[in-house]
Amino acid sequence: MAGKPDKGPGSAPSGRVSPSKSAASKPAPLESPASRRAATKEAKAAREGKAAPSGAEIRKAARSGNPKKVASAVGGSARYTPPVPRADRPSPIWVPILMFGLLGLGMLLIFLNYISWPFGDPSNVRLIIGLAMILAGILVATQLR
Repeated sequence: MAGKPDKGPGSAPSGRVSPSKSAASKPAPLESPASRRAATKEAKAAREGKAAPSGAEIRKAARSGNPKKVASAVGGSARYTPPVPRADRPSPIWVPILMFGLLGLGMLLIFLNYISWPFGDPSNVRLIIGLAMILAGILVATQLR
């Protein structure tokens, strides 16, 4: 066997596939959003009688990572406008009004408690109520976007 190259001791013959590489042992590929959209487009095109791009073309475009290739294969627009995240939406108008109202009333109550003008003698109860209002204003401030 001088004319044939030696394949080594652990190599399998060329016609055989090792059991570890059989098709049954491969995990099923995860379906990407692009391939789901493509399946929907294919079904729609089939109903309308148009020729839809093949699944292989769509998968190849999806693997490329290029949004323009994916869009042209699927048949949609190349631009994607994501939805506005919840954190980026402005706060309702009552949030800053309530926050500044509670902070202001709490500070005013503490100030008036110490100058003894409308209430008479200073009281710890009014001081605690004022501090609780300031704390509530700070808690409402955490909801401000």
